[in-house]
Amino acid sequence: MELEEVYRRDLNLLVALKVLLEEGSVSKAAVRLNLSQSAMSRVLGRLRDLLGDPLFTRQVSACCRPNARLSSMSCLTSRWSRCVPC
Repeated sequence: MELEEVYRRDLNLLVALKVLLEEGSVSKAAVRLNLSQSAMSRVLGRLRDLLGDPLFTRQVSACCRPNARLSSMSCLTSRWSRCVPC
């Protein structure tokens, strides 16, 4: 499933993906979206299921880095963020 399909399914998932990319951490993204860390982890799980990809690689410093596929899709989220304010 491609990112465009996420648009059709749940636009909130795209907002969460944008914040995850900006923050680089599930915990920081959760705070920014006013969610619990477990709720943000569930959102990330839904994104992974929808896109069929792990999306991020775990880092020792507790940050997450986008994998190659997500990095190639992040240009779509950056264009989207200029059109729709969070």
